[in-house]
Amino acid sequence: CRSGMRHPAWERGRACRGALHLSILPITDPLIPTRHPRRIPPQPPIAKALLQQRRPHEPIPLSVVILAKNEATRIRDCIESVRWADDILVVDDESNDDTVCLAEALGARVLKRKMDIEGRHRNWAHTQATHEWVLSLDADERVTPELAQEIQGLLRNGAAYETYAIPRRNYIGDRWIRYGGWYPSAQLKLFKKSVFRWEETTVHPRAIG
Repeated sequence: CRSGMRHPAWERGRACRGALHLSILPITDPLIPTRHPRRIPPQPPIAKALLQQRRPHEPIPLSVVILAKNEATRIRDCIESVRWADDILVVDDESNDDTVCLAEALGARVLKRKMDIEGRHRNWAHTQATHEWVLSLDADERVTPELAQEIQGLLRNGAAYETYAIPRRNYIGDRWIRYGGWYPSAQLKLFKKSVFRWEETTVHPRAIG
């Protein structure tokens, strides 16, 4: 970010040792642009007044791509948090529970692909998106209503950047872990698929697009 820009945040959770479940929830702070803006007029800040201008039933030209494997207990909440998007795609890694059935019942498109290399798997999933703009999620992540409104306003009114990082909140159960490097822990999650891809490595791929 440029110096002086307010540091926004969107969040996510991780699995920790043992059976504790970390809910991944994006937060309400502004999105963080990660690329220089294209040559278009400056966009106004996202504000409540702007959000009130949106037409409630107009589809948002966004593909939400969700990676899942045996996520029957969590896929519903993830999909429900992004029902406002025009295209919801679940890429299933050979689940043997009800993940696929639940996702299809909720209206999501489902494609099946075995995870080989994480970066390659994510890149493949993103190329299956219907729209140019992609919001990339794992099945244990949730989009808050505030973040949803911000993304909708951004895409309806013209995005000045091509990729955005979103700070995230990591939870252990109901407890938000705010310190020790767990927050804001911003992740590159919203991007134009034509300009972004992951390094094709086994784990923790880097953005190279």
